[in-house]
Amino acid sequence: MTRGPNPVNADATGFGSSARSQRVRSTQDVTKAAPVETDSSIIGRTFQILAAFRDDYVLGVSELARRTGLPRTTVHRLANQLLDVGALSRVGTKFRVGASLFELGNLHYPQRLRDKLQPLLDDLQRMTECNVSLLELVGSDVIVIAAARPRRSRCSISHLGMRFPAHACAGGQVLLANDVRPVPVLRTVTPDTIVDEVRFRRRLIDVRAAGLGIEHGEAEAGWTSVAIPAVNRHGRILGAIMLKGETETFDLDAMISTLRTFGHTFTAAGQQAAIGFFASARPRPKT
Repeated sequence: MTRGPNPVNADATGFGSSARSQRVRSTQDVTKAAPVETDSSIIGRTFQILAAFRDDYVLGVSELARRTGLPRTTVHRLANQLLDVGALSRVGTKFRVGASLFELGNLHYPQRLRDKLQPLLDDLQRMTECNVSLLELVGSDVIVIAAARPRRSRCSISHLGMRFPAHACAGGQVLLANDVRPVPVLRTVTPDTIVDEVRFRRRLIDVRAAGLGIEHGEAEAGWTSVAIPAVNRHGRILGAIMLKGETETFDLDAMISTLRTFGHTFTAAGQQAAIGFFASARPRPKT
C-alpha cells in the first residue's frame, strides 16, 4: 500500500517549509511588538511623572496619565513604586511630591550657601521692593533656586523652583550671553518675546558687552526685569541675580545702579560658601 508523505517529516521534503516560515515570522512580529522595558526608559518615565507636578500640588493617576502621555496602568505602577520610596506621598486617592525629593533637592543648594546668601537677597528685596531671584541655567531654561518676594507680589516668575525659558527673561539672557552652548529654540512667551535668531544673537552680544540684561514684557506682559551675572572671585559664573517689577513703576536706572552695587557684595559674601556650588558654574568667555 502506498503511503502519503509523513507529516512529521514533511519539512524534509519541502511540504511544511512554508507553514514553518510563517510561524517563525509570526514569532518575530510578536517579539518586535513587545519591546523590553530598559532601565533608561523606566527612569525617563519616572521623571515624566515627577515633572508633571511642576504646575499642580496634587494629581491623580488619570491626570498624570494625561499630562505624561503614558498608559494609565504604567502611571499607576510607577506612582506606587515612587510612593514606596518616599518620592511621592498620598493625598486621599491622589499623589503629591514626597519629602524625600525635598531633602534631595536641597542638596543642590547647600544650607551653608543658603545661610550666607538668602539674607542678602532679602535685603535687596527690601531696598528695591522688587521680586528678587537667583537663577541657574539648565538646558534652555532657567530655574529659580533662591528668591525674595514682596508679600503681595503678582509676579508669576519668581517662585522658588520655577522653570522658565531662558531666552525670555533678563537673567536667562545674561547666562546665555556668557555660555558657549547654541542658541535655544526661541518660542513665543508673550507678543514681545524675541523669536528671531539673528535679532536674539545681537541681543546676547549687547548683554555680554554691557554686563547686564534688560527686558520689557518679553517674559510677562507689563513687567520689566534686569539682571547681572553672579560670579565668584575667579570669574566663574554661578548664576544670575534678577530684579523684576511692574514696568510702569520700575525705575530702571536706579535698579541697575543698585543691582551692580549689590553684585559686588553678593560675590564677596558667597565666594567662600560657593566653592563647588552649581554644576553649571563655568568660566566667563574671553572677550
